[in-house]
Amino acid sequence: MRFTKNLNCVPRTGTVRRCFTLVELMTVIAILGILVGLVVGGVAVASRKSAEAKIKAQMAMIEITFGNYQRQLGYYPQQATAGPVTRAFLEGLNTAYLASANKPLLDLSQFQFKEISGTIYWVDVWENPFQYQCPGTHNAQTYDLWSYGKDGPSGTTGDDINNWSRN
Repeated sequence: MRFTKNLNCVPRTGTVRRCFTLVELMTVIAILGILVGLVVGGVAVASRKSAEAKIKAQMAMIEITFGNYQRQLGYYPQQATAGPVTRAFLEGLNTAYLASANKPLLDLSQFQFKEISGTIYWVDVWENPFQYQCPGTHNAQTYDLWSYGKDGPSGTTGDDINNWSRN
């Protein structure tokens, strides 16, 4: 059987052959678009949740470290004004703890650092510096530790991750 190009989808023999209409093709394309949108949206949510979980794990690690520091030296690391955590601050904790306990407090290779305007900061997965204050505004007996989240310090507080409210 020989086929020719025929826009009416009717072969030469005269029998009608079923073709897809434009409406059917557009419907299939629309359904595929919706499915792709759902998959991409799901991946974005999973990525955000993964980043938040990593930040919470980093904060839990430093909370254990600060607890060890407090048990050994009798007080939490002092930083009266809320501000970013610098590498020098963490190295100072190591030095003070080492003098007292004869072992380092922190393995700084476990931390992610970034240089900003000549100062090296401990940063979260979005490369925003972690913030610290002791005594804390929210935790007056201990300290406040937080990340500004994906939108950084100039953004909203809705995505901030902190040690006074486990969000």
